[in-house]
Amino acid sequence: MLDAEPKFAIFLKKLEALKVMLQQRTTLVLPMDASPFDLLVEAPDPNALSE
Repeated sequence: MLDAEPKFAIFLKKLEALKVMLQQRTTLVLPMDASPFDLLVEAPDPNALSE
């Protein structure tokens, strides 16, 4: 999938990392622009669906 859809593959990897990190009751202090938390603050591109 990485070769065919690299942006989507990276998105899925970030999402999976976020899921794993948030499973346990762990306190993390990280900048909000750090991956994968950038997924929580970035607005989706409305034109991305039309590509």
